[in-house]
Amino acid sequence: MNRIYFIVALFFSLAVFYKATAQHKDKLTLSEAYQLAMANYPLTGQKSLLMEQTELSLSIIRNESLPALSANLEGQLQSESLQIGSDSPESPVFIDMPRESYKAYAQLDYTLYQGGLTHARREVEKANLEVGLNQLEADLRPVKDRINDLFFSIMLSRQQEQLIASSLSNIDASLQNLEAGYNNGTVLESEIIKLKVRKLELQNQQESVLADSKAAIKILGELTGLNLSPATELVLPNYNAVAEVELQRPEQQMYESKKLLLSAQEGTITALRKPRISLFAQGGVGYPNPLNFSDIGHAPYALGGIRMTWKIWDWQTTAQKTERLRVQQKRVDIQKETFEYNIETREDEFLEKMDALTRQIQNHQSIVALQGEILQQSEAQLNNGVINATDYLIQVNAELEARLRLHLYELQLQQLQVKYLTLFGTL
Repeated sequence: MNRIYFIVALFFSLAVFYKATAQHKDKLTLSEAYQLAMANYPLTGQKSLLMEQTELSLSIIRNESLPALSANLEGQLQSESLQIGSDSPESPVFIDMPRESYKAYAQLDYTLYQGGLTHARREVEKANLEVGLNQLEADLRPVKDRINDLFFSIMLSRQQEQLIASSLSNIDASLQNLEAGYNNGTVLESEIIKLKVRKLELQNQQESVLADSKAAIKILGELTGLNLSPATELVLPNYNAVAEVELQRPEQQMYESKKLLLSAQEGTITALRKPRISLFAQGGVGYPNPLNFSDIGHAPYALGGIRMTWKIWDWQTTAQKTERLRVQQKRVDIQKETFEYNIETREDEFLEKMDALTRQIQNHQSIVALQGEILQQSEAQLNNGVINATDYLIQVNAELEARLRLHLYELQLQQLQVKYLTLFGTL
């Protein structure tokens, strides 16, 4: 028994280990994150339920078109009954029907023609499924926005961390030179202390950035169901910064599917207006005989035939229902046009912002280059005792802020591009 427990425990341990290993990702693209997050999102479970519901509805419609067998029991008591003949000697034939009667029978009904109602109902169910699936896609779209925010939050934190690490490296190198000068009596201790204070400030800032990055990576891992680490590479798609794109949102398909649903419902209304032809058969026992009024005893019976029903005049109800559906289709058209208008009117805003950020990046690249040259000169001046640590720190901060600003502009441009493509449904 202990051996069995050991084998079971080992099996589950290996399964957990395999799952954790299989989910680990060293590289994650934005499109992969979209797919995994939406697949992992609880709302996605509705897709299988929608399809299962539609399959059950289609099965019900199919079964309703098959022959129907029913068991029936009827009984009645009436105040008068049929009397034929008389009991006089001249007319000895006399029939007196009983006031109570009953019959128990089975009836079989089969519809031969119903104006295409079964087909119309099937089309309605299929159109309902398309509406549900497209609505689900539209409801899942905000997941992309959340992934975008996490992606760029992590990337911004990583760039800040790299810049801070670079600045710390510069300060460490300067501290070594100043400490050597202090030992030689050419540098004041206060200059060294100022650099150490700035180093501690940058280290605190680095810890804050790392904490934010770890939190965002953890949330991204939970959304995608992956085991992400701080070393996981995040990859953005390739795109043209200022290219115009075509609107391809899932809401557009949802509106189109709603129109198709209304068209399918119109087919149902048309089918209900047509005649219906069916066969029927009935067999059972009755008292008195339901088919022979002269037989007032218990008797079996059977009958069958064909039946047609056709509502010839419906006071324009069908026409009004059809017109109502067409009005609803026009409303859906207006809703779709409004949705597209609200997005397309933002296109120029995005393109202008991206163009402005592109120009800012080009200008700021020159600023970063110039600040880097000044920093090199300041470092040489500090080492030669021309300037003090305060002047050097001012330039370190200026160069760091210039690089941070440049990377911020670059990330803002990438984020704006992704938001633009996501808004228009390209991503």
